[in-house]
Amino acid sequence: MAALNWAMLSPEGRPVPLPGEKFVFSSTPTINVSLFPHPPGSPPSVQPTKDNEYKATGGTLYVSQRRVVFVAPGARSGGAAAGAGSSAGGTGSASSAPAAGSLASGQASVAPGGVPPSAAQSRPPLETLSVPLRYFVDGRLVQPWFSASYYEAICLEGTGSGGLDTPHLVRLYFKEGGSYEFYSAVEEMRARADMSGRTGTPVESLRC
Repeated sequence: MAALNWAMLSPEGRPVPLPGEKFVFSSTPTINVSLFPHPPGSPPSVQPTKDNEYKATGGTLYVSQRRVVFVAPGARSGGAAAGAGSSAGGTGSASSAPAAGSLASGQASVAPGGVPPSAAQSRPPLETLSVPLRYFVDGRLVQPWFSASYYEAICLEGTGSGGLDTPHLVRLYFKEGGSYEFYSAVEEMRARADMSGRTGTPVESLRC
């Protein structure tokens, strides 16, 4: 499931691959992120409110055959989640509650909709957001005429153990290009996963 601030990072600030995982895409460190609750049935055009939005600027996106990971500048490694993520089928999230000041893999500590302003102000910042591809759904690339392209998708909460207790909408803004390359990488990894499921051939064995 989607996980906030629990991604294991290397000393260089890159996500540490899970067993058998290979990253096939990384962006320039200029990605802005907006993450906020998206109740079932809400329109894609829904806008966040000040009290329930997590934001990060100038981060880097990574895509592997298993997940999408966002890493904000200066993010700290969510070590508590790393081991749990590996043992939980390679989802990149932990099953235990995050420690104070940490968030599930690739995200920030969660706040359900309707959080009072005082609570919102005390929330830790979004440092990392890690979403397995099967929990990263309904994605689409939006290319406005007069503003930066962005990709948006629903991050499913799974059991809620990754820091999110409701579906959240994530918007990834590409300030300096790369949106189509990211979109293509996500779609290719989905297609390979589908093919692997039909043939029984592990997706890791495919040439990336």
